[in-house]
Amino acid sequence: MNNLKKRLQEGDTLIGAATNLQQTGRPDLERILEKNTYDFLMTDSQHSPFTEPDLVSFCQLAAEFSMPVVFRIMDTKQAYMIGKYLDLGIGGIEVPQVNTPKVAAEAVEKFYYPPLGIRSIGGNFRSQIGMGDFALNDHLDYTGWWNQSGGLLWIQVETVQAVLGAQALARSGVDCLSFGPADLTHDMRFNSHPQLNTVDDCVRHVIKELENTDTVVCFRNFTPQTRQKYIDMGVKVLLEIPPA
Repeated sequence: MNNLKKRLQEGDTLIGAATNLQQTGRPDLERILEKNTYDFLMTDSQHSPFTEPDLVSFCQLAAEFSMPVVFRIMDTKQAYMIGKYLDLGIGGIEVPQVNTPKVAAEAVEKFYYPPLGIRSIGGNFRSQIGMGDFALNDHLDYTGWWNQSGGLLWIQVETVQAVLGAQALARSGVDCLSFGPADLTHDMRFNSHPQLNTVDDCVRHVIKELENTDTVVCFRNFTPQTRQKYIDMGVKVLLEIPPA
């Protein structure tokens, strides 16, 4: 399967397709991937309905196309649920509306197995179990692989406070600081900053802050027409809506 974490570590740029869990079946996925080249699929529970069985089925379908699934959890306070969601087959987690290092620390703790975190070992539907490279009982091999290169953890930056605190959020184990441009734009109306007048100003600021870290920036550019603009700025992960 497409090893996103390793590719990021090697400096690759990743392009993801935003998908609706309830509306993307096999014919839809075949059409999306036939017409476009993507590295992963992104689906959401913060603003969209989902059930755990639907999520398992979607991850299994995506695995048939060798496509990892990144999943945005419903709420910041659900960081304690990260291990549970990963056990359903997800290859990456996005935590929305993160403002404090405490939340980022909890996300890292729940995302990784010991000794890096406290994620519990188990789950028949985990990424790469059964259909992938690992048998269900390969605990040591699986946990070592996951901790080193198995999945991606995104922390979503959606306020001026988070932008200014980017270095503290980019702790070891956080792969991406991902931008939520809609909420950030709304926050900027009420929390002005002399150097941060636009979302792009915020993106540039965070990229600069992360220069000496292992964390990269993800941006929802939505359309391929703006892809190169953000790549030139230094964004390493982009999220787009597949063309109809």
